[in-house]
Amino acid sequence: MTEQSKWVSENTNQAILQGIYNIISQHMTSLHSSEHAQELQQTIQEKQVEIEKLYTNWIIDEPSRFHLRLMSLLLASYRVLANVLPKDDTLALLKKAVIEPNRQVIQEGMRYALDYAPDPMSVLVNASKEREENFFGRTFTFEPMQDDDKAYLLHVKQCFYHRFSVENGVPELMQILCEWDWIWADAIEPQKHGVSFELPTTLGYGGDVCRFYFRRGSQ
Repeated sequence: MTEQSKWVSENTNQAILQGIYNIISQHMTSLHSSEHAQELQQTIQEKQVEIEKLYTNWIIDEPSRFHLRLMSLLLASYRVLANVLPKDDTLALLKKAVIEPNRQVIQEGMRYALDYAPDPMSVLVNASKEREENFFGRTFTFEPMQDDDKAYLLHVKQCFYHRFSVENGVPELMQILCEWDWIWADAIEPQKHGVSFELPTTLGYGGDVCRFYFRRGSQ
């Protein structure tokens, strides 16, 4: 298995999208008739297509194709569901739809990799660098502030998700996207793995940059 296939997967990307559809469908079916739930799902899919067409010029590499699809789905879902659910409930549902379907498999994969790695710090740094290039791509801007045996301190200065959310007047969607990183980060056990991780600021929560700080040691 190559490093890329470990940390970047088209199957994972598709699972994220399908998980969103499934959770929304299940929740709305529990509240309404199956027919009404299907109508809402159809409306979401139609609006998703419309949004993607409006922003096709944002696709500048293969990773950005997925980013646009994900954000178009979230925006379409948010706009449609907000007509039938309170805003807070809509955000909670979308957060569950994005995070929960893949939480366990991602955490277990990261925990296994760290538990059995000769150097867990290298695993995390290599995974970060691989995803910077092959998952996030050129619509994100990364600036390494330190990259040595002691620490990998990374600033994210531009984020497709944040730019898209602000462009569409829905910065609150970043409450969902910024939580994604804690799925894998929660697998890090500093005392066990000898690595500490901090994410003190993010663009989505009003920071000047996203700060991803990996440090060797358990402080």
